[in-house]
Formats: sequence, C-alpha cells, structure tokens
Amino acid sequence: MQPDSRPQQSDVGAALWSLQILGGGAVLVSYGWSAAQYPDLLDAMWGGVPSAWRTPYVAWMFVAAAGYLVATARLLGLAGGEAPEPARQRLLAAAYGAILLPSALWMPLTGALLAGPAPGLWPLVVAVLWIVAAGSLALLALAAGLAGPGRSDPIASLGVAALSIQTVLLDAVIWVAVFTPPAS
Repeated sequence: MQPDSRPQQSDVGAALWSLQILGGGAVLVSYGWSAAQYPDLLDAMWGGVPSAWRTPYVAWMFVAAAGYLVATARLLGLAGGEAPEPARQRLLAAAYGAILLPSALWMPLTGALLAGPAPGLWPLVVAVLWIVAAGSLALLALAAGLAGPGRSDPIASLGVAALSIQTVLLDAVIWVAVFTPPAS
C-alpha cells in the first residue's frame, strides 16, 4: 500500500481555517456592533455614494461574499481539491489576514470618524480599505496561479475577482473618492 502523497493540512492550514472562522466572525460582529453603536450614522456611512447606486452596490456585496466563500472552499481544499502545500498555506494566510482583520476595523473606524472626527482617523480608514484591497489582489494572484506555489483555479479566480471588484473598485476607489470626511 502506497502512502498518501497528497499534501496534508499543516499547523498553518489549521491556523488558516481558524483565521476564516475568527476573522469572518470579527467582521460580522464589528458590523453588528457598529450598527448598534451608530444607528443614526448608518446612512452617513455611505458617504457620497448616490442613493441610486446603493441597491446595485449592496447586490454586489452579496456577489462578492458568495465569490469569497466559493473561492475559499476551493483554495483551502474543501471543494474539489486537496489541501494546499504548506508554503501556499502561508501565502493564503497572509492574504486572508490582510482581508479579514482590516475589514473588521472599517465600520467601527468610519462610525468613530463620523461621530467625533479626530485627526488621523480618515487616513486610517483609507489605509484599512487599501490593505483589504491589496489582500484581495494577492488572493486573486494566488487563485490565478500568478503568485506562490500551486496551480491556477479558474473557479476560485472568478470568486476572488468578484471580491476584488468590491474591495478595490467599489470600496477603496469609488467610496473613498465620493466620501467627504467631516472636518476634524
């Protein structure tokens, strides 16, 4: 009997799954906390995004979230694949960390900015969005086989592309461009 030569989940792989659960949970909790903490500011958090754009914007959020879930299942070997090599797991962990951890900070920081502007908050909000954007582009490069060890996964690439449209174009570019931060 031949030993199983497929990559096994390493400690990094277990940490990667923990990052998904804890980081994803932190994003959801931070959004719920912010909605409860700043209920009067929820409309203002849209910044200058015109009301006519909000429905398609929100619809794309669901497309991006679905893309994230499908891509993650494939990239982590849950759906249609094997566990990634340990070196790839480390790169995936870095990309996911850059997406999830700052994502948990965006809404609380934006609420704090609107509630009582303080010097440095606006650049921090913008930095958080660009870190998430960079993380999603890194994840896209990994899914497409352009970076790190591993092969291309077209389905994961499509899912991460949907996420990248949200994080790069809609959040880091458009939202930042149309948001007018209050004077500090």
